Amino acid sequence: MSGIATPTNMKQCNALLKEIQLQLIDLIPRAVEEQGIKQTAYGLLVCYIDLTTDSYTPILVVLPEEHRAKCVANREVSDLWSIAELPKIDCDLPNVSQLDAKCDAVYEYLSGDWNDKEEYEAILPFRKMIYRVCLALNKLDWSPHLPLTDDFTVMASDWSAGFFIEDDAKASVPFTKRRKLSKQGFFFNPEALPVEKIASGSSIKSIGKKSTDEQIEFWTSQLDGLYADVECEAKASRFGSKRVVKRLVKLGEPGVEALLKFVEAKGMVPEWLTEPPQLHFWQNSPRTEVLDAVVAGIQGSCDPNPENERRLWNVFEEAVKANAPFEFWGNLPARLAFCIQELFLVDGSWKYDYWVIRSYKNEITSLAQIREQRDANRDG
Repeated sequence: MSGIATPTNMKQCNALLKEIQLQLIDLIPRAVEEQGIKQTAYGLLVCYIDLTTDSYTPILVVLPEEHRAKCVANREVSDLWSIAELPKIDCDLPNVSQLDAKCDAVYEYLSGDWNDKEEYEAILPFRKMIYRVCLALNKLDWSPHLPLTDDFTVMASDWSAGFFIEDDAKASVPFTKRRKLSKQGFFFNPEALPVEKIASGSSIKSIGKKSTDEQIEFWTSQLDGLYADVECEAKASRFGSKRVVKRLVKLGEPGVEALLKFVEAKGMVPEWLTEPPQLHFWQNSPRTEVLDAVVAGIQGSCDPNPENERRLWNVFEEAVKANAPFEFWGNLPARLAFCIQELFLVDGSWKYDYWVIRSYKNEITSLAQIREQRDANRDG
């Protein structure tokens, strides 16, 4: 282990934790700066690792402000700090002074009685060390390292799903920063979000009084505008695509049918606007944002009947054809595969039992298997 001995007692473990802490406080700002980030960021997650892997050096995730703006537009800020839902920029720590070996040695010691504890309890001393790192980093002036908001915050999280994100946040963010975030509704308290401002004269205020057909026509036109990233009433009022989809879902079957028709029309169009795509992998295009919202609405409200099943598979095929030539696919093929799988979950049993991997390249690594499962179960 590169000359780093595994601790034999907690005193030795704490000594190694102190060394790791000092190294991280020194290395993290430099690692972020070396990324040359151009996008404004509202936060940085310092992520500790669970016991399901064999490499335990923390990872860094920079959080882009454009994501927060979209969350606010949708009046859904629960995902601001949830690593599983975030578009993000990963930063690698430089491998210096045996940092990896020190982290591995600490984990080897702490996991010795893993079977007697829940894994996140077993690594609690390491988690608490990460809290101290974040508290120290929150005192720094980060403006020399990257563009940032005036409430830029460093926060601890686990690396996979943010299981304990609220507890981690309270322990790793100073009270003054927590209070500032809370006043805006950004610290797990969406009820404190400012009252929304609908643009003057916008039909959004009055459309609910119109007929169902008129409402569907209006909200579908707003989805079209957001998808094309052009001026529309929803964009002017910062009325996000998820909220538009919710308005259509509230209209019942006709609204859901409008969502199905929308994704059928867009499924044959590549999500990326350039060849090859020029966006950073963490940046969703406007098309992707809208399609994610539409498919999520379908998944949560569509009748899982044979006709809708056929229609969704047809869209899946078209989306694969449209996006397959590119290294970066966008989300739609994978998103549809998950949607179909969830819609046709019957009494806890999968009709379609396949595995889809959404990485930064959004690769469907088992496309043939998905088609085989679909064809095998089509008459089931």
